[in-house]
Amino acid sequence: MQYKKDEVKKKLLEAGEEEFYLYGFKDSSVRRLVKAAGTTIGNFYNYFSNKEEIFGEVVGSELKQINNFISSHEFVDEADVLFNETETTVWDKVLSDSVGMFMPVFTKRFYILIACSGGTAYENSREQVLEYIKTHFVEHALENGSIVKNIEDTARVLAHEFLEGILFIIKNHGEGSVAETLIKNHILFFFMGTMGILKGPKGRDDV
Repeated sequence: MQYKKDEVKKKLLEAGEEEFYLYGFKDSSVRRLVKAAGTTIGNFYNYFSNKEEIFGEVVGSELKQINNFISSHEFVDEADVLFNETETTVWDKVLSDSVGMFMPVFTKRFYILIACSGGTAYENSREQVLEYIKTHFVEHALENGSIVKNIEDTARVLAHEFLEGILFIIKNHGEGSVAETLIKNHILFFFMGTMGILKGPKGRDDV
């Protein structure tokens, strides 16, 4: 089957996404990638000079998108309003209404960037995202008058657990309705648990 040039590149990028998702950058294969794309090695090198270049095109915009998302206050402002809300159904409704914001970020390409970029210029992406999450958590904790001691260390642990949960869901369920439900539940658990930590048990100031 003959493809137009733009279709060839699109198919190479789609095949590259799946290749990197399954094998990571280090263990990925250009030969396997072009076979999945239904084209040739020669065609691959018409569009990309090497494996890292196509990797960069697959994930290049993801880090900026993640940063913009974390910096957005659209959902976080709602979370602040709900700081004293303990009714799970209220949180569930907020997340159900807002889940569309999360799903364009938490995709296979997100997983590839964070978990599969070893050996590339993007291999520090996990640490960058963890730092984004940690910093934003600390900012909002302090804005809400958090009484938690060692807030930086607490935020680092929470950021790690939140990110690992998202990666686990994407790795095991990909994209789609099941992943969407699991991510919503994960965020619900994370935010409600976090609020409990920030407020402390029964308002104690020795947490």
